[in-house]
Amino acid sequence: MEDPTFPGAIDAFRTAGGRILTVPVHHSEADVGMLAATISQSPVRAIYLMPTFHNPVGTVMPEPARRELARFSRVSGVPIIEDNTLAELALGCKPPPPLAAHARDAPITEQALLGGAARRLDPRPPIRDRPAWQAEGGRRPGHLTV
Repeated sequence: MEDPTFPGAIDAFRTAGGRILTVPVHHSEADVGMLAATISQSPVRAIYLMPTFHNPVGTVMPEPARRELARFSRVSGVPIIEDNTLAELALGCKPPPPLAAHARDAPITEQALLGGAARRLDPRPPIRDRPAWQAEGGRRPGHLTV
């Protein structure tokens, strides 16, 4: 898992009983060499990444790094969970293709995984479907708290 990362991802993996190993985000991309070194020291079942509009950093992984990660996944056999929850934030351009586009035979899954899962676990309707007063803190108009 990248460090820093979306807190909801940490919660989701810990709730599922996962042991989390981290790799720092460097210059808008995960360091494939560091990933390989981490995996060689402690086998993992999957790699979770947010390469498009990373949360909280906001970076977009460049194409060469995407190709290298896809190749790494194909060669190592370690699955990558690509969280594309924020990929549609691109304004005026298309978001980059998912990692799996660079290695169709690699064990890569593209998901709007954790954002979507977090929304499904929240019993309230999505913010866009709530009345404005609920989305803005839960107080009905006219109520004043001093």
